[in-house]
Amino acid sequence: MSDSQERDSDDFTALLSTWKGAYLCAVRSYVALKTAAGSRLLYGRILLEPSQSGVDETPFKFESEHVVAGRFVAATGPADPVGIIANARAGKMDVVDGILSLAAEAPGSLSTHFASIYPPSISDGPRLPRLVVHGGAKHRLLATAGEAKQLDWELRAASVPFDTLDELLSHCGLPTLIQFGDLTTLEIVARSPAVIGSGSAIICGHAVIECRAAKALDIGKLRLGYRILQQGARVSRGSITGDGFQWSDDGDIRVTSHTVPLGDAPPSVST
Repeated sequence: MSDSQERDSDDFTALLSTWKGAYLCAVRSYVALKTAAGSRLLYGRILLEPSQSGVDETPFKFESEHVVAGRFVAATGPADPVGIIANARAGKMDVVDGILSLAAEAPGSLSTHFASIYPPSISDGPRLPRLVVHGGAKHRLLATAGEAKQLDWELRAASVPFDTLDELLSHCGLPTLIQFGDLTTLEIVARSPAVIGSGSAIICGHAVIECRAAKALDIGKLRLGYRILQQGARVSRGSITGDGFQWSDDGDIRVTSHTVPLGDAPPSVST
């Protein structure tokens, strides 16, 4: 790795250390191809979740002559993200029955990239930091399984059939071959440990803003900011820190709501 790539993984580790203990489980999804040197990742993803609520914990495992794939959920402790990142830097991903690795073109040829706010394909919504590790060329790995049409027919003939490799990737919650580009990929994605909840609404001239946060977070360091578009193109702005809320527990997450009067804002105003 170059110095800049080392900094990328160090910066991701530093970011997650500010949210230490926020992540309660990790969803691991992968599709890999069998090679003479062992199974190698085509695409792998580790999604760090601050709550197990709403996470589909149904395990999935697939194997054919040339392909292995799976998806499973594992509990994480406060120190686990550091180990996950350290493995990813080496192109490695823990799965139920061992370790899967990226195929590198040459020793030391893995590359990394850290997106601290959103992945490149996303431009808004909750923060979604992502560390990506790229291995060798996708087409070279796929070539180890023969022609693409042969591989598709292999998947169709499996005990759990899939029409194409793209369908298998999608079933595991992963991007299709065209979507993820030219290189084999392993990524770690961390969901925001604090978000605006779906229970937020505008009611009788007031915005009721639901906030949800991981229990491990320092509530005093949270800040809810809002702006209200008033009549005459005026804008009202304000914020409140997390220790100004009354929080309660909702399973493994903290929840609260904050009410903001909207004044003369039109009915379609958003916060």
